[in-house]
Amino acid sequence: ATDNCDVTPGVHFSQETIDSTCINNFKVIRKWWAKDACGNTSDTLTQLITVHDDVKPVITADFDKTVNVQCLKDIPAAPKPTATDNCNGDVQPIYTETSSGSACDSTITRKWVFADACGNCDSVTQVINIKDNIKPILSGSADDVNVTCYKDIPATANISATDNCTVNPVVYFSQKVLDSTCVNKLKVIRKWWAKDACGNTSDTLKQLITINDDVKPVITAGFDKAVNIQCLKDIPAAPKPTATDNCNGDIQPVYSETGSGSACDSTITRKWVFTDACGNKDSVTQIINIKDNIKPILSGSTNNITVACYKDIPAAAGLTATDNCTIKPVVYFNQKVYDSTCVNKFKVIRKWWAKDVCGNTSDTLTQLITVYDNVKPVITANFNKIVYVQCQKDIPAAPSATATDNCSGNIQPVFTQKGIGCSCDSLVTRKWVFTDACGNKDSVMQLILIKDITAPVITYKPADVTVPCASPVVFGTPVFSDNCGAVTVTYLDRKEGTTCPFRYIRKWTAKDKCNNSVSVEQAVTVSCCQATFCSYTQGYYGNTNGSACTPSGTSTTAKQIMSAAVDVQAGDSVIFGLKATSKYFTLFLGDITNDNIFKMLPGGGTPSALKGYATFNKTNTWGNVPLLTTSNNVGKINNVLLSQTMSLFFNMYVTTTLKNLTIDGDTLLTAKLTACGSNTPGTTVNKYILPPAVVNYLKSAGKANVSGLYELANMYLGGQTVAGLAIGDVSKAVDAINNAFDKCATLVGWTRSSAISTVKVSTTTLSMNDPKAMEPVIEEVKLNVTVFPNPYRDKLIFRFIAPISGKVKLEVYNLLGQQIGQLNYGMVDKGTQHTIEYNVPVIHRDVLLYRLSVGDLFKTGKAIHAKE
Repeated sequence: ATDNCDVTPGVHFSQETIDSTCINNFKVIRKWWAKDACGNTSDTLTQLITVHDDVKPVITADFDKTVNVQCLKDIPAAPKPTATDNCNGDVQPIYTETSSGSACDSTITRKWVFADACGNCDSVTQVINIKDNIKPILSGSADDVNVTCYKDIPATANISATDNCTVNPVVYFSQKVLDSTCVNKLKVIRKWWAKDACGNTSDTLKQLITINDDVKPVITAGFDKAVNIQCLKDIPAAPKPTATDNCNGDIQPVYSETGSGSACDSTITRKWVFTDACGNKDSVTQIINIKDNIKPILSGSTNNITVACYKDIPAAAGLTATDNCTIKPVVYFNQKVYDSTCVNKFKVIRKWWAKDVCGNTSDTLTQLITVYDNVKPVITANFNKIVYVQCQKDIPAAPSATATDNCSGNIQPVFTQKGIGCSCDSLVTRKWVFTDACGNKDSVMQLILIKDITAPVITYKPADVTVPCASPVVFGTPVFSDNCGAVTVTYLDRKEGTTCPFRYIRKWTAKDKCNNSVSVEQAVTVSCCQATFCSYTQGYYGNTNGSACTPSGTSTTAKQIMSAAVDVQAGDSVIFGLKATSKYFTLFLGDITNDNIFKMLPGGGTPSALKGYATFNKTNTWGNVPLLTTSNNVGKINNVLLSQTMSLFFNMYVTTTLKNLTIDGDTLLTAKLTACGSNTPGTTVNKYILPPAVVNYLKSAGKANVSGLYELANMYLGGQTVAGLAIGDVSKAVDAINNAFDKCATLVGWTRSSAISTVKVSTTTLSMNDPKAMEPVIEEVKLNVTVFPNPYRDKLIFRFIAPISGKVKLEVYNLLGQQIGQLNYGMVDKGTQHTIEYNVPVIHRDVLLYRLSVGDLFKTGKAIHAKE
């Protein structure tokens, strides 16, 4: 550059690349300018250079583009085409190879793609077709063969094959048997063929082998074909002929032996049949003739004798016999008795003879024996012949008289015992008669005189007692004894007094069998009863025709009671549940007068809190109770706590004093009245159990009465609860009150379980006047207790039958002697069965000791905890 002032002004240069898409596709802008020393700038000189490559590479591919081969091994190696590019020089291709079809009929496509740096590209392709259709060729031969035996069949020929593609093509072999009638009469067809890997199959090579055996076995039999003998023992052993066969070698025969006639005159035919595998056969026979006709001979002798007794008869002589054929021929013995008048007066004829197995009989040997006895037995009787006693039980046991006989030895007597008079003043005659077997006899006697004049003695007298109101009148059992044994006890009962307390007196009289008697009395005083209440169950209130008795003795109906109870309420309605929680059911007077109440009651289901407001007239609220909607129970209360609480409300109206009844325990005792309007209770006391948790809560809240229980039931219906107190327990307590005074009953009293609230006592009905109590049985009185399960896990069950009447108490202790539980069960009657269930607190579940008492009797024991 030149400048007016600056001799050498500076020249500046810049270069910028734009629009670049690849290495050979872009633009370059170059600029030059000058500046003098004073900062004056010249005009700018600009140059534009455009670079653009659109020429694809040039390929050189000197190989066949299509190749056809037979086998995979003939596929040529991939060639190496080349290419040059105007900008990049030599270009490396991208090579791909794809195939389709199977190894025996397929196409391989090879492709080379050449691309320069700017994407200009070209390609070249080679296609290789592979197809194998040439079948393999078998090598070897097998001629048809005829043989006699199966064992002569030649081994299978060794046939191989060659193939254009498969190195060792598989040679297949099959063998088929046809026209077979036996193991050595058949035809065998063998076939060979080959297959290469592509399924091309060679021609088939066949071979026919014919086997035919028609030669019978050759027998060797070196023995007599006919044999004659006397005895079976002389029969010779069966010989053993042999045979050989052209195909089977040594052959075992089928042996048969048949006989005709008897063992003493018979013929035996033996036959051996030799058969080869194809039924070619031959046989050989032997015949044996047997006949025996010689009789046996007896050995020994006997003499005729005379004896006194049967026992003196000598044993029969042991005679034997010999025989030509039978080793020990049977000796027969016969003994005949005649002229017999008794066991020791008769004659005996004995006979012996022998027979061999063929019926040949020996001569007979005979012996005569004469037996005669006329001597009577000799008696030994060392006892008093006359005895005096007071009682039947004192009669001595019959003594033992004995006797011996010359023939019979010890003889058993015929014993008789006869009495005259009554059991209290009588004579017994005993007689022993000894008779031997032939009627020779002698006898001995004993006389016993019996007379009783002593009365029974009282050994136990029941004490007079006083019992609570309505308790069953249970008398004790006096015990009597008598010098002569059992007594008959009868009793008469009488009642003293026209107003309570009443006094019941029983008089027992004991008589022995001789009418000697003694008497004793016991008095039971029954205290006056407490208040009387009338209540009814929900089953009664749900009965349209239900009729009942009022406390005053008048008759009324369920509808009258319920209408009057609701009519006196404000607004002619009553609420069950809590308004404060919006969970309550309203019962209107109209629900009773229009009989809808009989659709609601009696209720059922599970006790539960109400879910909201409900009334019968609004069916959309029924689900809050719930009330049933099924066709046969529409409107029925399906919440037993609500139906029980309704019944308690009506009952507190029937007997207005019921609401003030104090709940003074968890077991309520009541007695039904004998008649409507009567103040006299029946003789049966019923127990009703209130859950201890409910009683404990009411006492702690200062509301231990029926009114407090009614309030608690409404609280639970309204959805409010107390910790540890289940809704089911509340329902059970309400049900107990409703049932306790059902159809009017007298309050007998309350009993309490132990302070441990886990103890439960089963409901038991007590009954008086058990007739078994009057039986005059004298026995040791014991208390038996069954405790189970033992070992236990969480509870123990005590089951017992009261042996006496009295109070029951269960005490439970640990091994340190510390009491961990106590149950005062109350009074029980003799002969009644009871069950106590004791739930063991978790902290005390270990080895426990128990003491269960009934009155003055008690039973102790140990219970073992079953470890988890």
